[in-house]
Amino acid sequence: MICLSLTRETLAENLKEIERYKKYLQLCELRGDCLTEWDTEALRDFPRQAGVPLILTLRRAGDGGNWRTSEEERCSRFMEILSSGYTWVDLEHASATESVARAARKKGIRIIRSFHDTRGVPEDLPERFRELPEREGEIPRIVTTPRSVADLRIILQTLRETSGPGIIQAMGEWGFPARILSGLYGSYFTLVSPEKSPDDPVPLSPESLEKLYRYSTLSSSTSIFGIIGNPVLHSRSPLIHNSGYAKQSLDAVYLPFKVDDVGEFFSLAEELSIQGFSVTIPHKSEVIPRLVQTSDEVAAIGACNTVVRSSSGFKGYNTDVRGFMLPLKKLCVAGFPKRAVVIGAGGAARAVVYGLKEAGTEILIVNRTESKALDLAREFNCRGAALSPGIYSEMAEYAELVVQTSAAGMHPLEEIDPVSEYPWTGKEIAYDLIYIPEKTRFLSAAENVGCRILNGAPMLQAQGEAQYKLFTGTEYPR
Repeated sequence: MICLSLTRETLAENLKEIERYKKYLQLCELRGDCLTEWDTEALRDFPRQAGVPLILTLRRAGDGGNWRTSEEERCSRFMEILSSGYTWVDLEHASATESVARAARKKGIRIIRSFHDTRGVPEDLPERFRELPEREGEIPRIVTTPRSVADLRIILQTLRETSGPGIIQAMGEWGFPARILSGLYGSYFTLVSPEKSPDDPVPLSPESLEKLYRYSTLSSSTSIFGIIGNPVLHSRSPLIHNSGYAKQSLDAVYLPFKVDDVGEFFSLAEELSIQGFSVTIPHKSEVIPRLVQTSDEVAAIGACNTVVRSSSGFKGYNTDVRGFMLPLKKLCVAGFPKRAVVIGAGGAARAVVYGLKEAGTEILIVNRTESKALDLAREFNCRGAALSPGIYSEMAEYAELVVQTSAAGMHPLEEIDPVSEYPWTGKEIAYDLIYIPEKTRFLSAAENVGCRILNGAPMLQAQGEAQYKLFTGTEYPR
């Protein structure tokens, strides 16, 4: 079930949210602790106006909520409105709310018994989850804040091993995949928020959950794919892949996984039977030792952006080269650049240099850490140098094409242009592999003097379509 968290300051605003998302919802949770005014009569009438089953919650500040008065006052507020049509009431484990629980049971209102950990994931999560209910029929609910992919593994393992109804919510970027998979693994509901919700740092809207991730269609037979990186939630890859699955009616879902430890993720991939995943910054080289086979491009570049499960293990591919070259060739129909500057020396730069060398282009690689530029240049038999204003005159000799492959310009580095003092002439092509924001400071500076520009969106689409075929065995639907 999809449950919308109602955290607006007034009941009228919350009713608007219900109306906006009603076709996706099975129930809502009214966070009474978020209301700026307490109107007992309006709160008693709210279930009738809402028209959906409701959970009543008054979350304490210590549990991540906004209720800051006494427990006596909180219990009193609960008791004022319990008989007015609420289907569930959420009460914290070991709180001073037993009088509320007794009243709720008498009125036939079901109890959700909750525990909140805003600091991380408790080591004894499975045991704590089993022991939460204080009476038969109570539904256990644990809200956690994972801080690593290892924490995510613990949450998903607990969900899979739990029998009977229960709810585990994983908040923040690390927990995002669990929110989508929780229903698949037995969670009583998945909590969603309105877009731009102030109470949810990583909002997952009802519309996104249902239309992008097709939550209601997920089952034990659904093939799981994804993208790993750090950061990763900005990625548009889920939109590309999930849209393709929907158009072709494939029983599959593609999720973003924030990953700090590649080894832990490969363990998670085995546990979830993940069928394939895309790889982005900073893991394109780290995944290679864990693969049973790699393509010629991966071997030559030393970077892998696509991993596919096979009967013998995971195999690695690189679709970045195709993704990078295809938009550039379309732009350069009158003649491909003979010389180019590549900014950066990471995994993405390796794919760019490989593609340009295959096309016969002479290359100058510049990087803040000179040794990395020189190492990459030696591998591909081209020129390398430290990135500094002193290199700009030499850059100008290669600057038919300038390709920006570093993280400069991407969140949280949006204000950075790695060549902010470079004297553009207007004759160059400026190509930034970043696609969010759509136009970085690097591209804006080049465009302002008349340069042709490309951002990373066409590359993302092209490499994603190549990945899609590796994942599914079919061409991406047009």
